[in-house]
Amino acid sequence: NLEYEKEIQNNLIEQKNLQSKQYLLITIFAVVVLVLLSGFTLFLVFFYRRRQAAIYQQQLHDLALLKMQNISSRISPHFVFNMLSSISNAANEPEKLKERIKNVSFLLRNVIENVEFTSVTFNNEIKVVEAFTKLFEDKIPSPFYFNLNIHSDFDTEVLIPAMIIQIPV
Repeated sequence: NLEYEKEIQNNLIEQKNLQSKQYLLITIFAVVVLVLLSGFTLFLVFFYRRRQAAIYQQQLHDLALLKMQNISSRISPHFVFNMLSSISNAANEPEKLKERIKNVSFLLRNVIENVEFTSVTFNNEIKVVEAFTKLFEDKIPSPFYFNLNIHSDFDTEVLIPAMIIQIPV
């Protein structure tokens, strides 16, 4: 009887040892899986942040290029030479020369001040167009009439794309 009980206890001990080994293996497997998942998650987060940083840098680069193109298109050499030619044509008339220098100054200041912006107020764009047409009115065949008809209900402080009116004019 004692030997039978001893055998039963040994079997129970073996089963408990086997069961504890199984629990240990399951625990080790779960820890390894968690560590691998954590490592993979950290890798994905690192990769995503690095990718986002690269995209952000590319966008900054593209923005800087667009700003330079914006400046270049607003102050093209052709435009500057035309303005200087317009000023030189009025050299014999001091009042006209003064007005043209004022218009050139306004146009250049406007370009420099608004180079950061992709949109300007309608009112500002109209002032630029007026200065531009006054500057080149002698180069336009006569008779030349420039008339603006803006509806009284129109909000002149509305934002519009920069140079959207000036370029066609």
